[in-house]
Amino acid sequence: MKESLAKLTIWRTTLPNVKHGLLPPSIPRPNPLVVDSSIFVSVFAPGAIVCLRRDTGVMQWRRDLPPLGAASAHFAGGKLFAKTSHTLYALAPESGRELWRFCPYGTTGEWIYSNPIVSRNRLFIGDRRGVLHCLDANSGKHLWSAQTNRKNADVNSTPLVLDGLVVVGTNARTAAAFDTANGRRVWKRNLNGPAVFGLLRHRDMVVVVTESIYLLSPGSGNVEKHLRWRKESVDYVENFGGRLAAVLRDRSSNGTSRISVCDVVKGAVNTVSHDVWCPTLRYVPETRMAYVSHLNGLRLLDANANTLTDIAVPDEGVGVVDVRDGTIYVATGRGRVFAIRHPVVR
Repeated sequence: MKESLAKLTIWRTTLPNVKHGLLPPSIPRPNPLVVDSSIFVSVFAPGAIVCLRRDTGVMQWRRDLPPLGAASAHFAGGKLFAKTSHTLYALAPESGRELWRFCPYGTTGEWIYSNPIVSRNRLFIGDRRGVLHCLDANSGKHLWSAQTNRKNADVNSTPLVLDGLVVVGTNARTAAAFDTANGRRVWKRNLNGPAVFGLLRHRDMVVVVTESIYLLSPGSGNVEKHLRWRKESVDYVENFGGRLAAVLRDRSSNGTSRISVCDVVKGAVNTVSHDVWCPTLRYVPETRMAYVSHLNGLRLLDANANTLTDIAVPDEGVGVVDVRDGTIYVATGRGRVFAIRHPVVR
């Protein structure tokens, strides 16, 4: 079923001074991000964080972030975390006022592709020198650092905290776990390729993505399951209820993708072709649906990755959406933000 964007739109806001609104994400975090009565949008170029009123879309504040913004903002412990390619900022969500910043190697060059994660007042983030950092989330105080590898060591993936460990994937074809208290390495696992996608938790296992999918035991790093496709690479993975959904790209194709829904015990359950470009996927437990953002709009999927509804947003590209209380919040590559009524699906 196809739905008209104009028919569904509750409000629309065009953000000022936007050249390229969105950076492609490496983890299914929404952009825009809804927090209580506010919406936070991370703008790629020129870099900025913008706060809108959730009910009307009226802009409340804008904070410039030189030079380029991240794929999303992150909210934890009452703080809004935003980043560029070299600096992490902790901001007051009501005003955008800077609380502290972390810039490990200066503002010349691109050092931070990883995204932050906060657990028990500790913030973890990786950098392109292969270092995993632990900061006090309230003050920004540096608590410890751990070197993951020595060569081609970039930690571009977003860490995952699980059972007192923080786990990262690296460009050196490894995954490693460190004690959250002191940074001591607990285990290290070799992989079949670089791991740049953000790690996920699935059934108390760690999901690490290369061109395939590893499911690791968090305590030991042992491989519990390794999901591979002979002619396809994995571009994107998301939890899909009790299963996993993988966006697959044929290594010889023109760029369109398929989505495979996988049971970690039985393997692939259902694989569906989708004629969309550059898809990202977010599953929302409240609606029990997945939302596929792509270059020309938004697609709603059921539990088997079958299309329920298509919403066209031509020639703009759509970021990972947030869904709250019957409303879908959408940001586009041209710097437009929409609140749209959730379509009725059967």
